Amino acid sequence: MLAAFGLVISLAAAPQKEASAAAKMQAAVHKQTVDGDLRGAIEQYAAIVARYAKTDRATAAAALIRMAECHQAMGDAEAAKIYGQVVREYGDQKEAVAEARKRLQAKTNNAETGPVARQIAVTGDRQYGRGISRDGRFLTFTNQGSMIGLHDLSTGEVRSVMSKPTPDARFCCTAISPDGRHIAYLRRASGDSDGLYIVGADGSNPHRLVGGTDHLVPSEWSPDGKQLLAQLDSEEKGPQIALVSVADGSSRIVASAATDGSLSPDGRYIAFVKTPSGGEWGVGDIVLTRAEGGPEIPLVSGRYQEPLWTPDGKRLLVVTERNGNDQLWAIPLSNSAAAGLPEFVKAGVSTLLAASQNGDYYFQSIGRDRDVYVADIDPEAGRLVSRPRQLTRQDLNFGAAWSPDGEYLAYYSQRGPQGGSKLTLVIRSTKTGEERELPCEESFFPTSRMPQWFPDSRSLLVHSSSDGKLHRFDMQTREFQSLLGEASIAPYVDGTAFQFYRNFVLIAPDGKSLYYLVRDRDAKLARVHRRSLDGGPETEICRIASSGINGFAISPDGSRLLFNTSDPFPGPGPKGNILTVSTSGGEPREIYRSTTHWLHDSVWTKDGRQVLVMVDFGQGDKDIALVPAEGGEARPLGIGLHMKYFLSMHPSGRQIAFTDEQGHNYLGALNNLFPDAKAKRVVAPK
Repeated sequence: MLAAFGLVISLAAAPQKEASAAAKMQAAVHKQTVDGDLRGAIEQYAAIVARYAKTDRATAAAALIRMAECHQAMGDAEAAKIYGQVVREYGDQKEAVAEARKRLQAKTNNAETGPVARQIAVTGDRQYGRGISRDGRFLTFTNQGSMIGLHDLSTGEVRSVMSKPTPDARFCCTAISPDGRHIAYLRRASGDSDGLYIVGADGSNPHRLVGGTDHLVPSEWSPDGKQLLAQLDSEEKGPQIALVSVADGSSRIVASAATDGSLSPDGRYIAFVKTPSGGEWGVGDIVLTRAEGGPEIPLVSGRYQEPLWTPDGKRLLVVTERNGNDQLWAIPLSNSAAAGLPEFVKAGVSTLLAASQNGDYYFQSIGRDRDVYVADIDPEAGRLVSRPRQLTRQDLNFGAAWSPDGEYLAYYSQRGPQGGSKLTLVIRSTKTGEERELPCEESFFPTSRMPQWFPDSRSLLVHSSSDGKLHRFDMQTREFQSLLGEASIAPYVDGTAFQFYRNFVLIAPDGKSLYYLVRDRDAKLARVHRRSLDGGPETEICRIASSGINGFAISPDGSRLLFNTSDPFPGPGPKGNILTVSTSGGEPREIYRSTTHWLHDSVWTKDGRQVLVMVDFGQGDKDIALVPAEGGEARPLGIGLHMKYFLSMHPSGRQIAFTDEQGHNYLGALNNLFPDAKAKRVVAPK
């Protein structure tokens, strides 16, 4: 627990001889280039600069250049600042200054000094297949399994090739032939129509190439268009890779315990992931084998996936996850063997579809965006004063909560592409916008993704999802104080989805006691308990007969509790209501009910006279409404946007914060992955 939020406790240890500057640089370079941990490398380079800025300026300058490289790889503007620092402060280090000036000049001239990603099209429900036509013009896709389509990259035109012939049929896993005239695909259907199919790019002559219960899933075509590389998923033999003849459908196994096959540009070799027995599907060592048959040639060991050849055949691109981040790496090749260690290419890449001959690397990004917004409101008039303002623009962010004095906004963020496992607590100054990041260690996750402040506005409640223990985290001293001794509060769990979106342990406004929910599964109810933080006894406040609790909040004066529940009221459609009860006990009272919409994440207004509630109209359409605390009609604010969660009220009562979530699916392209290498056209063998 003491290591949570990245805190480091210095323990007394026997004196050790300090590592040399060269050794420290070597370790930092290893973390940058081999481990791919750019943030960790930045920390090490910063420590080197701090240690040697006066005593070994050559090492300090080199560390700054390397640090700037890391920021540049992550797309940070900080890189230019660091290069400028080298020029200003290290004039005696001529080589480092020359390098810094060179990179600053390149930036000034808008020269591409590294990989550049661009978005080509928002793709809706399309799922693209691997492979591209030889002329770099066409990609194929399926749309919710109901149709096969063709995307013309030169014109942007998207057209349907064919729709599923029967209601039970479903298409997936398309691959286009090198000449762009045929599409291979898997058709899943009942009966004997299941199997690997080929259809003309104009929709003509759809025919089954291979059938059977063991599906042959097409990956890509051979360069000469005569064979298909396919994944064979056999219950008896496990994952295998096969080559399938386009002429007669005959197949030959080329690798066992293998996934994610990729053919070399000349068609002579197949790269694949060697999946260990009992290991994670599609993750493992990268191995080569000859397409005509032969021994396996190990390339690199580790947790790699999705190999893809560069057009010149000199590198093999692979995806790996390091420190919770998806990263693209390249394995240099020579004479069908690894010619060096894998090289870091770009962070934030989780999948690749195809590489064109001119060096465009196409990828599809599918995921969700979560960002923090704030908006000004007039509770008395029941209206918005300002449109929502977006505070965050990268990573997955949620749970913004204002400190009681209104000076800070705390929220959680999952750093890394599509929310890698790195959870970080961010403390943002409402005056300056400056943010402090406190990374959580991987083994620590709070029960809720919404921080809770103590009344002092300098400490937060930490309720661990692993053991239910409670701590008070002081942000100034960075120390943890255990609460309730060895006692714990089990995380509340009922039938409601996304439990971590809500707090089920609340701090009283005076900071002296806790209110929390305890689930009684047999009785299908929630028991509401209070416990004093000075070690007093546990007291039951009331019971809520509900199959699911969607919200739990305490009034600003600490006199009332509020609940959102979801229960099967009479009538069609989704259901939800708002209940309140005195913190002294008694029967909960319903103040609002909806028989048409879900209600969740309610909070009190500053004066306790109204309640703000999230209203879910379905299909991702949500709003925030005001409801009188004594009962009455709901007044929607008309806040717009997408799916909203984590509602918080500013201490002034005139501003709200919330998280907006939306899905994204787009087709993109990477360019300039290897600026020093000119793309060479590979001619397919006749």
